[in-house]
Amino acid sequence: DSVQKTIDGLKSSASVEDAATSAQKGIQDATKQLQSTLDSVGKPPTSNGSKAQSTIQELGKQLSADADAIQQALTPAPSSPGDVASAFATIGSEVQHAVSQTKSAASTLSGLKGDSALRKGFQSASSCQELKSDL
Repeated sequence: DSVQKTIDGLKSSASVEDAATSAQKGIQDATKQLQSTLDSVGKPPTSNGSKAQSTIQELGKQLSADADAIQQALTPAPSSPGDVASAFATIGSEVQHAVSQTKSAASTLSGLKGDSALRKGFQSASSCQELKSDL
């Protein structure tokens, strides 16, 4: 939801500065929501529960760092065509990095051996299905 709100805000922005401000706010909201969700994920009651929990926690830290880098690219708001191009290059790179980190975490989680309960939980969780379809 936060990502879609950010995109909608960018589309309706009247200027580059408004778009940058909208993007910063959207990134902050999405990052807080994601971090809160990841923080609330407890350790699964499986033999690999600690590994699963640490993988999720590390992903949260990595994605927060990516969001911070995007925010820095938008502060101050880009004003010239060169600044806009540079900001978009940074944003694109950070988004690619975030996708790579998410795929890596998903691979780590799906590779945990002997924990069919954990695997089934990820396969059936609606939020995981949405993320999988987005990737």
